[in-house]
Amino acid sequence: MSVGRWAMVVAVMSVGSLPAFPAQADTVPKGVQALNDCRAVAEALSRLACYDQAMAALEASIKTKDVVVIDRAELRQNKRRGFGLPFTERTVLGAAAEPEAKEQSARINGIALVGQFLQFTLDNGAVWRATEASFNEPKLGSSVTIKRGALGSFRLVFPNVPAVTAKRIR
Repeated sequence: MSVGRWAMVVAVMSVGSLPAFPAQADTVPKGVQALNDCRAVAEALSRLACYDQAMAALEASIKTKDVVVIDRAELRQNKRRGFGLPFTERTVLGAAAEPEAKEQSARINGIALVGQFLQFTLDNGAVWRATEASFNEPKLGSSVTIKRGALGSFRLVFPNVPAVTAKRIR
């Protein structure tokens, strides 16, 4: 694997030391810093040996999952899939992640009554459960827009049916 491929890396982090708060944008992980340090080696063969050693250590960390590498497209896709779930990539990746989406749209594939609350299965695989007991039921196949509210809440907004607060189940 060439060093040039690593120029496409958006976020590299040590899983063994997850921060309790978002990482700083200017933090450089140890494995990447070792590669950066090799640039300072003046003699060409020594610099190449330094790069080979640093790259081998980084690849070993990736194989043992002590280091995770993710590109921006994969990060975006994971954020869309995780919309509404309490733990997101932004919590872990901090500034590498883009701002949280304010809303997401989908179609209703399934509706079930769970206790006194309606539960919706969407075409993107997400399952949302209403947290309000009484409202008009939307139709299968209709569109829904999930909007982020205050204090981590979410509202399901349906055409021709009043919106309802909900939480994501999976």
